[in-house]
Amino acid sequence: MATASPMRLPLEILLLLYKEEMFSMHTVHEWLWGYEDRFLRTMHKMSPAVSPEFGFFYKMNGTDDGEYVVLSGERNYKDFTRIVEWRGKETLSWWTTPESNMINGTDGTSFHPLVDQDEAIYIFSSDFCRSLYVTYEKYIKFKGIPAYRFVPPASFYESGKINKDNAGFCVPAGNCLGTGFLNISACMQGAPIILSSPHFYQADEVYIKSIDGIHPQKEDHETFLDINPMTGLLVRACKRFQINVYVRRLPDFL
Repeated sequence: MATASPMRLPLEILLLLYKEEMFSMHTVHEWLWGYEDRFLRTMHKMSPAVSPEFGFFYKMNGTDDGEYVVLSGERNYKDFTRIVEWRGKETLSWWTTPESNMINGTDGTSFHPLVDQDEAIYIFSSDFCRSLYVTYEKYIKFKGIPAYRFVPPASFYESGKINKDNAGFCVPAGNCLGTGFLNISACMQGAPIILSSPHFYQADEVYIKSIDGIHPQKEDHETFLDINPMTGLLVRACKRFQINVYVRRLPDFL
């Protein structure tokens, strides 16, 4: 029989005293960049390691996410701004296969010149805690500037149960979420954060139908990059993702 945590009783008293409920109302800015929570403020006095503020991207607004080492493209133009090291390391450590831990591509702000429609464009995103790739969708013009639109293919969203190339992103190994979801808790200090596209775009239909008000639309919820093919410069981009929190009942609490 498991022993109850010594913090159980004081935490339950605080939760009852502050009348904490299942849901909390805050502005988008507060949820993203942080707000001071009275429960966490009290916990901070009891345990200084607990921050009195909470935000999904707390202390990340306008901050440095680490040192990058990139190539100049002098020897091979396709290596222009390609990342070879991040935070002093050539690979990641959060995922379960060597391939999924690779740091591939650029940071997504610029690419090599002479971009071809047939190539996959690789990007390393510290927000996603992984490398990803986009493929050509169509030719467009933005304010008179010609560009190729690249988007993540459907295979990028597929569950590791379906697409073995994505199995390395199942954490722990073999614990694969459904199509359209990425568990990034390993790189978020254990916080139960699961990423998806807004409104579960490209996710399994069973999740979309399980929640009222979910209406995925390609034009509103798809991530895309418009790249000028001659220069490789980014003309326009929309980085769209949804932060989900995995909630479960803790047996040590009421």
